[in-house]
Amino acid sequence: MSSNRPLQLPMSASSPLALPRLDRNQLRSAAAVECDLCIAFDTSLTARSAIPRAATSQRVRGRITEVTSERLVLRDEHDEAVVVRLLLPRALDLSPLVGERIALELSHELSGRRPTVDAVLRDSRGRLLLWARDGALPGPRGAHGLAVRVTHDAALPRLVVAAGRVTASATAGSVAELQHGRAQLALVALRVEDDGASFLVVRC
Repeated sequence: MSSNRPLQLPMSASSPLALPRLDRNQLRSAAAVECDLCIAFDTSLTARSAIPRAATSQRVRGRITEVTSERLVLRDEHDEAVVVRLLLPRALDLSPLVGERIALELSHELSGRRPTVDAVLRDSRGRLLLWARDGALPGPRGAHGLAVRVTHDAALPRLVVAAGRVTASATAGSVAELQHGRAQLALVALRVEDDGASFLVVRC
């Protein structure tokens, strides 16, 4: 996302096939310094009744009305604004999703050496658009239909993501492609450690 200027909701709904944009060249040049991720509900700007009440896992559905480099705004099923704060690589542009109905699921865990943030964005048909995770590696139940592990290549930890028999792997600061059924996914490894990682899986 390259601009802080809000992109407003168009008059008509856009195509249900709208996908995030990922600038791979920009990502490779910035990955060394953009290694942290965060997605969280902004409780100061969101109506209290619109915030899910679950303590560690929160889910909301609605239509995206605004995207900037720092936040995403959607209107939920009760027509209340839900503001989501973003810390994502600038090479990832979510503005094509403005006007789309999406489901956003966030979870925050405090176990381990550092907090783990996990965010999944799906379209109205349940198709994965974005998976962003920073922290501990997920187990089978937390990998959203994929499998994640870390291996070592020439003493460098490598993040491996599998969709059935198809796998993609990437070291920190690199991008790999993964075919998952009919979906073309990009695995973006920002930080890779023996027991954790910061990464994106983007449908693009």
